[in-house]
Amino acid sequence: MTGEDFWLLLQYILPFFIILLPAYGMARTKILTQDHALGLNRWTSLVGVPIYVGHMVATNDPYQTNLRLVGADALQKIVVLLIALVWWRFSKRATIDGVITFFMLSTLSNMVLVGPALFRPLHGTASDVSIATIILLQCVLWYNLCIAMFEIRNVMNEMGGKDNETLKNESANTEEPHPSALPGLPLWSSTESSVLPTNKDARSLKRSISAPTRVSFSTSRIVPLFNFDQVEEDSSSKDGTINKPKDIQITFDIPGGVVTKTIENTQIIQIETPETAAQRQPTRAELSRFTYVKIVAFKVVNRVKYAPLLYTSSIGFIYSLFAFKYNWTMPYTIITPIEMIAKGAIAISVVTMALTWSQSGKLVSCGYKRMFYGWFIRFIVGPVIMVITSLAFGLKGISFEFSVLQAALPVGLVSFVLAKEYKLDVEVFSTAVITQLVIFLPIVVVYFFILQVVE
Repeated sequence: MTGEDFWLLLQYILPFFIILLPAYGMARTKILTQDHALGLNRWTSLVGVPIYVGHMVATNDPYQTNLRLVGADALQKIVVLLIALVWWRFSKRATIDGVITFFMLSTLSNMVLVGPALFRPLHGTASDVSIATIILLQCVLWYNLCIAMFEIRNVMNEMGGKDNETLKNESANTEEPHPSALPGLPLWSSTESSVLPTNKDARSLKRSISAPTRVSFSTSRIVPLFNFDQVEEDSSSKDGTINKPKDIQITFDIPGGVVTKTIENTQIIQIETPETAAQRQPTRAELSRFTYVKIVAFKVVNRVKYAPLLYTSSIGFIYSLFAFKYNWTMPYTIITPIEMIAKGAIAISVVTMALTWSQSGKLVSCGYKRMFYGWFIRFIVGPVIMVITSLAFGLKGISFEFSVLQAALPVGLVSFVLAKEYKLDVEVFSTAVITQLVIFLPIVVVYFFILQVVE
């Protein structure tokens, strides 16, 4: 790389900072507020970036795709995921949150924003097809894989997929009364004569009702499930403490008015309706593996179907298959507004990054230790694994340079968007997006010189 090449590279990269720094200043001086950020983020995620990606994919020849590059990129993701899963399996400190964070930081580069600005000065327009290939893989496969992992994380948390130590701590901090005794007991409406029995009433009812019995109410809110065997037992809990009887106020809606009755010295019993039983989140132990997979798959599909990046990149790819085979040309009245939106999307994305940066109030919101951890994963772990997988697929020359350098780009903005949506290490990803964008250029130049010497 000559001095002229380096200056050309700076000319492509500097516009990002010319937009980023004034936008940050306007956000700090309240010229741009978080209300503006909400609108800009929505436009960028739903309109700007999807159209930009679709346009880039549609205007590059898919028949020139380097399948070895595709294989090396896929193998890198698989190797990283396997490393993270092995760490999760054998390390007591590992969590699924750490697995997702490690995968996203080490594999998902910011190809959409800085890819063209970096590779066009280095490799010219010959790299456009490779850029479009990496972006297509990210939009169709890797972002959706991350969404799947996020949904698995949510399902595990909802179904009690926490470690035993966490569960012990939570149970130690939980008071003894049954959940039905918590504040906010529901008011019951019924057209039938129904009373929550005391201990004495329960014994008399047991003679004519075989326990357990469901008593139907006209409302769909509750149906008491009486466990008379438990009622007859001493009110002492297993640990020797006494569960004191409570007074319960019950409201009945009847024709002509409302009747309120207070039942004193009432034993709290378990209450459940068929509807609430169906809505109650089952534990993982109650589910078969097939059912568990079905729940995760449903949540993933339900989330992915609203991802505009998937649709625009897929449509752009399908269009390119026909356009480059039959020499189609998009009409001027259609391609011009698409290009205008695509160019604006990059600038507005940089502005939203500045607003996110200013919101934290400081550059390093996650702490220096976690920031350096993100740098190490992004600029060391990812490229080293990509070197190994690229050699495994026999990449050489410009293709090998491209595969390694794209792995050393800063982490992608979409990673931060997903992390913020699923509330996972938001400060880590916001810090990584900004700081890595600032420092990546000298790191990439060092990698470029090393690759030149090696070859």
